Amino acid sequence: EDERRALKRRNARTRARTSV
Repeated sequence: EDERRALKRRNARTRARTSV
């Protein structure tokens, strides 16, 4: 689960960049 949580946090950052 740790990996999934880390992936979500990293994905959130990427999503913000893609949103631009």
